[in-house]
Amino acid sequence: MIFHQIYPWLRKLREKSNTLKRVHTLLRETPVTCYLYNLLLHQRLVRFFPDKVIIDASTICNLRCPLCPTGTDRKDLTKGFLKFSKFKVLIDEISPHIRFIFLSNKGEIFLNPEIFKIIRYAKNKGMIVEADSNLNYLDKEMAEELVKSEMDYLNISIDGASQKVYSSYRKGGNFNTVIRNIKMINKAKEKYNLKRPSLIWQFIIFDHNKHQLKKVKILAKKLNMKFKVRPNWEYFHSMPKNKKFRLESGLTKNYYSNDSNDNRESLCSYLWYKPVINWNGNMLGCCIQIDENKNFGNVFEKGFFKVFYGKKMNSARKFVDDFLKDKKVHGPTDIPCAYCIKLRNMRNNPVK
Repeated sequence: MIFHQIYPWLRKLREKSNTLKRVHTLLRETPVTCYLYNLLLHQRLVRFFPDKVIIDASTICNLRCPLCPTGTDRKDLTKGFLKFSKFKVLIDEISPHIRFIFLSNKGEIFLNPEIFKIIRYAKNKGMIVEADSNLNYLDKEMAEELVKSEMDYLNISIDGASQKVYSSYRKGGNFNTVIRNIKMINKAKEKYNLKRPSLIWQFIIFDHNKHQLKKVKILAKKLNMKFKVRPNWEYFHSMPKNKKFRLESGLTKNYYSNDSNDNRESLCSYLWYKPVINWNGNMLGCCIQIDENKNFGNVFEKGFFKVFYGKKMNSARKFVDDFLKDKKVHGPTDIPCAYCIKLRNMRNNPVK
């Protein structure tokens, strides 16, 4: 409390003193001092380091999925590929403190011509690497490069067990091509006697594909894949009524805000534990934020920890905390959370 009482005075004095300016700058030069600076000045509890960092290796995609901003060609999210030179600087900064990097969010990673270079560098820095892919774009050479890169986990989005059902959502995708590419990766793993990447069949549930759930699980097992089911954004806040179906599908309570013990953990945890960065370095905050005009700062220009522990991110965390607790909020208009429909839905469906 004493610090907070004297800080306004120190700030005024800092403006007149070059020495204090230098001290103020040094306090924000390392992850540890950034964290302490943020904690002392803003009194917000932020985990010392986030669990993971999500950075989009590509916001360009070869499919046209109707619920995806990339597939629907939204103009407020810029399109491009993550450059290895930029990625290298980011990894050099965060790898001593953060172990997990996720390389996809709104695009297809294998379209990025530098993707294997990116994966290998993160692995050489001791990081756990994971990504999503629709796996429609892969050849034998790429499959072998993927296996040799030693990526840890690859989630492959396959929402059906036939071309007709699969392409109902994965517009422009070919089910048989995806299965062929999975087999290619498995052959490359056998060739080089390697177990990675672990392949996960990611199945997003819709009304049009629920009937294929059992068939999909059997096929995933035959292909030596783990299986993961996810709800779609259309009914993110509604739990399927059929209890038997919930058990068969593997849907867990944590996917749904009105069944979670902590609303923040179901969606808004990104601000605290797994911040999302666009290919160009703009920190977007969470996985559904796409308006780059309301980004939290550029990590390539300012550094990751200065943005993550920065005033704008801290204001967003406070806004979300207060909003979900039904407190009056007065957030700046440039905070994307102030316009988030999902956040409003969570407050309107509180934990009972």
